[in-house]
Amino acid sequence: MPLRGYWVWVSRLHEGLIMGKIDIEIQKLIEQLQKSEQDYYQQDTLEIKNLRHFTLNIQERMESTLNMSIPNYLISSPCDYSDQSLKEYVIRLGRSADILFKLDFARKVEIALECGIINKKQKNLLHKINGIRLLFAHPANYRDKLDSLKGKREYCNVLKSLLDCITSMKEVQEKEFSTFESIEEDLKQGYSAPKKK
Repeated sequence: MPLRGYWVWVSRLHEGLIMGKIDIEIQKLIEQLQKSEQDYYQQDTLEIKNLRHFTLNIQERMESTLNMSIPNYLISSPCDYSDQSLKEYVIRLGRSADILFKLDFARKVEIALECGIINKKQKNLLHKINGIRLLFAHPANYRDKLDSLKGKREYCNVLKSLLDCITSMKEVQEKEFSTFESIEEDLKQGYSAPKKK
């Protein structure tokens, strides 16, 4: 056995003993997926690959914010903080969220605008980010538009829009978390609504 072949054999034996078969299989699958992705996106520059990552990540975070904010707006806080009221409140929130998850992002943005959770500027920004996300989600359909993002000015504009979106949605999150914090504070103080006589 040539020396190189021997070391390959020893290496594989070592991997099998330490990692286990399932770990090796997982590693091979990941390598195949990475190779497939590299082949598919080989014409994309590192900047476009980073932009894809940022866009998909930020859009997902924005959607999570809307998924929390809309049910919170639609479902009024419990009138008292008894176990039963809290249980009913959580069930209503869950049902609202279940319906909301079936809607696409653009509809959630429109609902958030109608509820007053976001303003028109935020709505336009969210739609813009969603439009950019669509380019990356369906690259075969939008290759020309994706290629236009390789220009430094357009690339810079998209990065600025992503940062604007993060800043803008932080305001929404802070408003929503302050609502949850006030409920939590009431719970800590043992607040209960006045009882009817």
